[in-house]
Amino acid sequence: MPALVAEAATSAEQPVCMNTGIKIAELSDSSVVVWTRTTDSNGHAQAAQVQVAWRESGTDQPWNTTKWVSTTSESDAIHQARLEGLSSGTGYQLEVRSRSTAGQAGQTIESVFRTHPETTTPSDVTLVIANCQQYEDRDDRENGFRIYQTMLGLQPTFFVHTGDVVYYDKPPLLGKNVANAREKWRRIYSMPWQVEFHNRVPAYFLKDDHDILKDDCWPGQTYGELTFDQGVSIFREQTAAPPVPYRTIRYGRDLQLWLLDGREFRSPNTMEDGPQKTILGREQWEWLERTLADSEATFKLVISPTPIVGPDRENKHDNLANKDFQHEGQRLRELLSGHKNLWVICGDRHWQYVSVDPESKLREYSCGPASDQHAQGWKKDEFVEGMHRYLRVAGGFMSVVLSDSATTPQLAIRHHAVDGEVKHEEIWPSRTELP
Repeated sequence: MPALVAEAATSAEQPVCMNTGIKIAELSDSSVVVWTRTTDSNGHAQAAQVQVAWRESGTDQPWNTTKWVSTTSESDAIHQARLEGLSSGTGYQLEVRSRSTAGQAGQTIESVFRTHPETTTPSDVTLVIANCQQYEDRDDRENGFRIYQTMLGLQPTFFVHTGDVVYYDKPPLLGKNVANAREKWRRIYSMPWQVEFHNRVPAYFLKDDHDILKDDCWPGQTYGELTFDQGVSIFREQTAAPPVPYRTIRYGRDLQLWLLDGREFRSPNTMEDGPQKTILGREQWEWLERTLADSEATFKLVISPTPIVGPDRENKHDNLANKDFQHEGQRLRELLSGHKNLWVICGDRHWQYVSVDPESKLREYSCGPASDQHAQGWKKDEFVEGMHRYLRVAGGFMSVVLSDSATTPQLAIRHHAVDGEVKHEEIWPSRTELP
């Protein structure tokens, strides 16, 4: 199992730590990004040096190593090492090493990961998905969000966060400048349960409005001194998300995911609706249409930071389930519903649901917030006839489990409470449709 190894300092110099742990990010069948941040013992950024070492698990082969790289305060003492040329479907040992600028040994974090299998290989998988985690609404004041311990117990293959990770615009600390925005990330990701989870589970992050500036933001806006472009840059810095934010993940023969971006390419919410008004933007649309048409995966999951089906509240104006983006919303629902065994998983809404669009029959699963304290926005008994198949105004997370992949693959999509209890489950055989 992964472990933390603290090495004693040899002088009075401030020892180098990595109190925000590591993130094993953007894993594929041949590459991975290893994220870390050098800190002092209190978790604040400290200039130092880092090196990443890796080798196949279960061997005594010599370690492959990156060069020692210096971290600086300008980048919040963060380093992202991209490891390439890895073998598919293979387990690897990992060491992330730190030292002071004078060469004094610091903390080392040990972990393991397994690359994705080839697209011809039947492979079981457990995916966990979370959303909307406000620091002030964490359900354990000392350790963080309970769902991270619960999700870890499922031994997930990988994790997707759908956005609203840090909430720059929620008091008492407001992310109105670069320093405060980074502090929002440090607070959440220095907490023990989040550190342990990300040291062990490969992750992919989507961003939403609260991770860039403020509620319902779009390009060109500012929040205090913080610009939209700075918000995007900090998100990439803190999560190892790629420069092109939309991407697809293929896991073996049977599962493919599409991770959408809903912020960088959007029109202003206040623009009159019509063919020119967009959330996805032209290039993302072309990519989505092309990659969906090319996919031979048995099951397809489109993961969106915001709803595509809804229903949403009448006073909302920010997503494709709202009237303000009715033209593009209808177009996207028609596109997605034309592909067999495809479902949408969305973030943003602070309640869990399963809904079906009456016209296209596209099915959408809302993840819900990371804690019960953060659940809000929908009446518990307000079940929309003809759309809702399930509704729960409470915190938790989702899991997607692909099993029996070697024979007849099936997909279980589950809503969980924060303690892991399964609150709703749907099983999708590969050749059968549920009502």
